[in-house]
Amino acid sequence: MLSKNLRSDTFAFTVLEVLIAITLSLLLMLSLTRAFKYLADRIKENRVQVELSNRLRSVNQIIQDDLKKMTVLMGSDHQKGATQGYFVYYEGPCTDTTSVMLGAQGVQLPDGVYFQESRFGDVDDYIAFTAHSPDVPFRGIVPKYLLLEKQDETEDSSTNSYNVSNLTPAQIQEAQEPVVIYSNYAEIIYWLQPEYATVSDTDGLGSQGLSYQYDGLGSPAINYLDNSGFPRKLVLHRRVLLIRPDLNLQPVPASAAAGGLTAAGTLPKLPVPTSAGTYVFMDPDPWAGETGGNILPQVIRGGQLNRTWQIGMTPVHQQCDLSVRWVLDANGLPTNRVAANSLEDLSVPHNRFAHVRAPSSVVGFTNPSLNGFTTMPILAVGSEMEYIRRALGNDANGNTTTVATFYPSLQTSPSVGSALNGFLRPEFALGMDLTHTEIPGFYWGRERLGEDVLANSLLGFDGQIFDRLAMVALHSGADGGIGIGGNTSLGSPNSDDFVVDANDPLFFEVMRNATVQEESRGAFVDLAYERLAGGVVRDFDLPLKPFVSSTSELPRVPANTRRLKLNTQYSLAREVVGGTAGSMQIPDSFLRSGKIIRDGTGVHLFQPTYDTYTSRYEYDGLTQRDISGLAPPTRLGTVWWNPHSSLTATTDLATNGLDDLGSIVGTDDPSERETMPPFEAPLTQIRIRLRIADEASGAIGQQAVISDLAL
Repeated sequence: MLSKNLRSDTFAFTVLEVLIAITLSLLLMLSLTRAFKYLADRIKENRVQVELSNRLRSVNQIIQDDLKKMTVLMGSDHQKGATQGYFVYYEGPCTDTTSVMLGAQGVQLPDGVYFQESRFGDVDDYIAFTAHSPDVPFRGIVPKYLLLEKQDETEDSSTNSYNVSNLTPAQIQEAQEPVVIYSNYAEIIYWLQPEYATVSDTDGLGSQGLSYQYDGLGSPAINYLDNSGFPRKLVLHRRVLLIRPDLNLQPVPASAAAGGLTAAGTLPKLPVPTSAGTYVFMDPDPWAGETGGNILPQVIRGGQLNRTWQIGMTPVHQQCDLSVRWVLDANGLPTNRVAANSLEDLSVPHNRFAHVRAPSSVVGFTNPSLNGFTTMPILAVGSEMEYIRRALGNDANGNTTTVATFYPSLQTSPSVGSALNGFLRPEFALGMDLTHTEIPGFYWGRERLGEDVLANSLLGFDGQIFDRLAMVALHSGADGGIGIGGNTSLGSPNSDDFVVDANDPLFFEVMRNATVQEESRGAFVDLAYERLAGGVVRDFDLPLKPFVSSTSELPRVPANTRRLKLNTQYSLAREVVGGTAGSMQIPDSFLRSGKIIRDGTGVHLFQPTYDTYTSRYEYDGLTQRDISGLAPPTRLGTVWWNPHSSLTATTDLATNGLDDLGSIVGTDDPSERETMPPFEAPLTQIRIRLRIADEASGAIGQQAVISDLAL
């Protein structure tokens, strides 16, 4: 038997070769992983940008559609006693460049100046107007009894069906139920609201609730982002208040009126017994701040009793989506009655949403010999944000001064209650009235929280109007020279010269630099852009900070003709006739509007506002005149006087058929007017820029709406 040993050659990898192969495989896998991660990140970023764009487009479309429905015709005659509603744009002290101008140094610009990069834009603007939707009506919610009481009046001329003594608890509950109503006309309001600090508090009925913390100026305290001075969170609110004057009651029998539930020309009320007293629906706070006994709507938490003039209507705004006004008595002071507005009513500023009249003591005046006064209608805003208050500069002598002399609460010693420069009081937002007592089990209040929120995570809501006289200039670039090469023309081709307008952080440089050349006129600007505490000019002669060195400040704008370039449609700078070169003054129209009040000690109130206004104050039988009582050579600002014998002869001079002031113009000329719109130029275009953030990724998107209001 034969045997054979078979030998086969075998091949194998060495350990080193295996390790190299594994290493290469791992490197390949790592590269692929990084590539896939990069691709996934780009896809995610693109998806976030698309989502942000869609969110912005959706909100912008709503704003654009609303603006197209405005009832006011913004032509040359829109301010001559218009009765078709109103348009209002309020400009807070913050601008789109505030967080860049006033923050820590950051990015270097071509001329060597440092500005920080910032996510925040303009956050404290406010826009409101009346709108007409003929095809698809606006919808809102009211308590059921408003409709049933009106129905009862129509059927048998009786309006006392809801006398609380005749109702069972079940019927009272039914009367409070929310029902939907419709109208083709509405008052629409847009504003940003920050997040406020709250604390646990007893609500007056034995249950725990929340109330606001308050800052040192009497306003709800804002939650700031990491001590930055900018709000931690901002949301965009859109309130739609239906215009339904048909819901007001007609003249009623004396027996019904005596019950306190109804009054001619007002909305009916509904008393609701509770364990602590009686809550009355559609009942504002007593204007002067009385507690009102055991009537619960007047129970205000947080020491805000002295603010009933400012937030007294907010309980009513929580109960319904009606455009309502505070009914005035024969002396022109608010009563405890409210009425539903008509378009004509809304042409008068004091009848509008969130418009209030502050007592003289609030803005730092007491004049017992004239029984005091109230301001003209102003917006019910609180303190400006901390970021603005921190931004102090140095005057020519090196002393600490204010950011802008026109902002009372920014002064070294602000007057009591002068914080009227910031965000709309939160009590005006649905479900955010934590100042008033919450009634457990009621349909109103916190149950409606968030219904008026249009968008979250906002970083800017910036309203601007087109000023056809606003300067656009050319500025030399980083090389410090004009033009390039042999071409010494500013802005010559291929040079590094650049364009600057009133929104650019270097606009201040434009105002002082002799090498700057005017390129054109016409730009979108913030209202009163040269006076804003967070703006690029900041009241002409105040320093702009920061720069490369904390002690390096730009020279102030010289008092010469260069200042005259700020004399534009929507600035508050007007050349003094016969004055020295470059001397400026506040326009007479702005002083007569009551949006500014001043005296020898400084400015007590300043709210830059574009308002279509009205001529009704010229024949209302009440006295609205300059703070001195008459029209002096230098105006101090119009106020609304309480009745006084020494002022009756100065009432409604512009419509009494006499030449009272001896003007060469003649009878009832404009010089005799008590009031005027704050800006006389008709508004043609408005631009609203929205900036929004994605909280998860930190991505930011921005879009703008430009609406032609002169069509």
